[in-house]
Amino acid sequence: LKFAEYLIQFGWQPIVLTANESVYSVVDTQVSIPDHIKVYRCHSFDAARDFSVNGKYFDWSKVPDRWWTWAIKAIPLGKLLIEKYKPNVIWSTYPVSTAHYIGYKLHKNSQIPWIADYRDPLQCRYDPHAQKYSSVAKWIEKETIENSTKAVFTTERAAQLYRRLYPDELLSKFSVIENGFDEANFTDIEPSHNKRDPRFKLLHSGAIYPTGRDPEVLFNAVSALKKSDVINTDNFVLIFRGAVKSEMYIKKIAALNINDLVEFRPNISYKDSLEE
Repeated sequence: LKFAEYLIQFGWQPIVLTANESVYSVVDTQVSIPDHIKVYRCHSFDAARDFSVNGKYFDWSKVPDRWWTWAIKAIPLGKLLIEKYKPNVIWSTYPVSTAHYIGYKLHKNSQIPWIADYRDPLQCRYDPHAQKYSSVAKWIEKETIENSTKAVFTTERAAQLYRRLYPDELLSKFSVIENGFDEANFTDIEPSHNKRDPRFKLLHSGAIYPTGRDPEVLFNAVSALKKSDVINTDNFVLIFRGAVKSEMYIKKIAALNINDLVEFRPNISYKDSLEE
């Protein structure tokens, strides 16, 4: 959304092709889309949610990702939008491999220059637990890298990884646009202070997972500080905002006896999270 919001200042008119809002588990209703951005949505299922029985589903049903059904309607709609608007560039964004597959099909049909925004590497490139059914994702990645005009990553290290994975491609194909933030989001933001709660609050907003954002070391540190009587329920709380309280973390927290110091709190709006 932030990419699209400011493109018009540089002479680009964004036209967004995305999925229906019902496919998302959480929708922030306080985030508005600027009027100058044209948004087109088409139906998609979430395989993990919509194809499950009693909360269980086959792993293969979410290959290459949970939203693969999006491509069924997105590709023909994308062709119509290209015919209508005649865009200069196609831009697709990971971490949903299906988005790159859609970009690939639209590029092959139109021959319009295509930028594949990977942000981070494919999960199976760094996570040994993500190898099952990874051949489909790797096929999409191969077609994406070989057919795209540019591949964009958020770090130089990620770009270097793909230069090594695809040595036949020009080094200049792989570009870096680092993560950032928008100063405008902090306008009229007031920090939230609960004077009735004197505890020191250590807050993490967003997802946690074993590869890259594993809180296990943090849990161990909290446990050690509790055992040393440095922290207790009167002066400290570790808050995870919007993260999934998985069975793995429940067991770890219980084993370390820090249940009373760790809280998992539900999602809130982006504005509220900044204030927090």
